Parts: sequence; C-alpha cells; structure tokens
Amino acid sequence: HTQTYGFIARIRVPDATPRSSVNTFFVEFGHTGKNLGQRLAAASCEAPRVRALLNVRIDYHETNLLGRSNHLVIKLETITNLRAGGGFVLEAPRGFTFEETCVVLDSPARQDPFSDLGPTAPTLCTSKVPYTTQQALVQVAVVQGEIPAARYEFMLVVQNPGFPASAASMTWSISSFSNIGMNEVADVAAIVDGFPIQVPMRSAQFVESVSYAQTQRNDHPLQQSFVVLGFELTSVPPPGNSLLVVKAPAGFRFPRHCNIVIGDDVFGPSMPYMYGYNRFESTAGIVSCEASSGTAQVTVKSGLVNLKKYAFRIEVYNPLVTPVYNRWTVQFAEESAEPFQGYSLWVFTEVSINPSHSARSSTASQTQNTVSVRFRPSNLLGAGGVLAVSAPSGFLISTQCTVRMSRLSPL
Repeated sequence: HTQTYGFIARIRVPDATPRSSVNTFFVEFGHTGKNLGQRLAAASCEAPRVRALLNVRIDYHETNLLGRSNHLVIKLETITNLRAGGGFVLEAPRGFTFEETCVVLDSPARQDPFSDLGPTAPTLCTSKVPYTTQQALVQVAVVQGEIPAARYEFMLVVQNPGFPASAASMTWSISSFSNIGMNEVADVAAIVDGFPIQVPMRSAQFVESVSYAQTQRNDHPLQQSFVVLGFELTSVPPPGNSLLVVKAPAGFRFPRHCNIVIGDDVFGPSMPYMYGYNRFESTAGIVSCEASSGTAQVTVKSGLVNLKKYAFRIEVYNPLVTPVYNRWTVQFAEESAEPFQGYSLWVFTEVSINPSHSARSSTASQTQNTVSVRFRPSNLLGAGGVLAVSAPSGFLISTQCTVRMSRLSPL
C-alpha cells in the first residue's frame, strides 16, 4: 500500500518569482536512470510566488521642475495580503517633502490591471523626516479590513527638491509589512530609480495654427493624430546625445515605437516653417524613439543650441474624452518645461436628452413623444453640415421629421 514520505532541506529563495522558467518543483525517482524502466516515477508541484514587491514604478504626474508642488505616482504589485497594522513604507530621496498627514489619491492615468488602493481598505497615511537620514518616510497603514494581493496605482501630494538631480540619483525604496510597528516584512522591498529633477526650460508649447490636412492632425476621440510641439532651451546642451521626453496627459498614448518628424516636413510635406520656429540642426538627428503609454522618449544627437525655438511633429492616439488635467510637458538636455495646456477633443459636451412623455406605446395606440436634445459642439456646423441623431432600438422617427433648433447660451 502507498506511504507518504517527506524531507526537509535548506534552499535559497530567489530575489523574485522566476520568469525565464516555470515556477515549479519536480521530484523524480530514478532521475539518473538510462531507460524508462529505471525511471520509476515523477511528480511536480507549483511553488508559491516569491514574497517580493513587483512592477514598482515611481513617476510624476504634473511636473519634475525643482521646488514645485507635484503629485507622486506609485505603481506596485503585492504578493501578500495586508491586514490591519500592516501596510507600506516609502522612503524618498533627499529633498522630497510630504504633508505630515497625507492622503492616498487615485491616479487619473490608472488603467487595468492596476486597481485603486483607496477603496480596498481604510488606510492612514503619515510622513516624517528622520534626523539620521534626512529622507522623508511615508507610511500607508491599514486601519481595518485587508488589502488583497494585487497590482495598485495611487498618488501622494509631494514637494519636489529645490535642486537639480539625475534620475539615477533619485533612488526610492518601498517596503510592505504585515506589521509596521513590529517590522514584520510581508513582501521584500523594491528599490527603484525615480525621475530627474530639472531646471526650467525657456519655453515649450503646442503649435496650434497648423494645417490639419498637411500635418495629419485629428482631434476626434480615439483617433490617430500628429501634433506639432515647439521648445526653446535656456542653456547650451551638454555634449553627446540627449533625451527628448514628451509626457502627455492621462489617456493619450504614443505608439511603442513612436513616430517623430523633424526637418523639412514638420508642418507638412515640404511646407515652410511657421514664423518663429526653426528646424533641428542638421547634426541633431534622431537615434531612436521609444514610448510607454503616455510618455515618449526620443534620443537626439548633439547639435541643438539654446535661445532658439525648435519644432517637431509626433504621432499620438487620442483618448475617449478630454482629460480633466490636460497639460503636457517636454524635457530635453536636463531642462523641463512648465506644464502647458493641451487641446480639447472634438466631442459634444453638456449633452442631455429629455422626453415630453415616458409612457410606452401599446398595440392600441402609439405614444407620440417630443424629445429635447441639448448639447454644446466643439466646432462650428455651417451650411451643408449634417447633424445625425441615432435612437435606441424600438424608437421610431418619421422619415420626414420636424426639428426646431435654437441657440441657448453663447458661453
């Protein structure tokens, strides 16, 4: 009859759950056998996930300019459920400051599979600056209930340091504890580089007065578009390649291998440049353009100079609706622009539909209904334009319908 056996052995746990192989233990009897008869039996058992924080990223929401108020965006994946008394501890680089009583906020850029941390369980957010390190410590402690193991994205209000620094020098540490007071580790901490703190660029803006047809600009929701941006540097760039970073508002998306246009065709094929804007210098070619969601990173060869306004065109995909915080940023050569206003999508706003009657029709008689539709368009609808209204299934509209239209408010 069968017997159950077991043994204990020491083993080194890896830093993270294996990704290049299956996360499985195999047990074999006769592993060294040369034929099937000598290899008696085998079994496999899936290993638990390594208790270490995964997919951690620290970024800014509004600006990376030195000394500015900002929202810090934190992404992470937990392995262990966190109950009352547990939570997260975030150690910031020197110079960042938080409110003593902080608030965990949802990120407007959050997308699946990341969840909002706030509704999962009540938390208490506090911060302090230990005298020994002079680096802010933020605790997000679970008050009651449980934060299940999952991917989360949230924001904290923060004040950027008052001095410039590279991303590599801005090292963040975030830890997960089953009990913060007793230092009982839930998931091993993650240490990640943050974002650079930079000095102000002289200027950056959208170039709006362009030919939509020539530049392939399209302001409709969920459409591919090309936008023209301009910037001017304050100081002479350092020698060598520099990184041009374009950060779009929540919902906008750049292709992974982004498409950027410089040279003669920025304002359209062989179209002249608008007054005040200049071509990239002939030596300042594009090495690469890589993007992740709403951030494009373009490597540019040396050659650009300060106090000269340059223009370029870049491909982007529009969101479904205009974001509430609709500001873009541009970084180049250790300088960052003030966040500047983006463009509004061409959609109807303030839409409402009000019927005169809500009773359903019957086989004996049909309910005659007058529907009042209110909306605010983004563009002028001139002579020859068409306004199309589609009703849900079951509603009937006369082929020769009567419409009365009036302007409600000029504002």
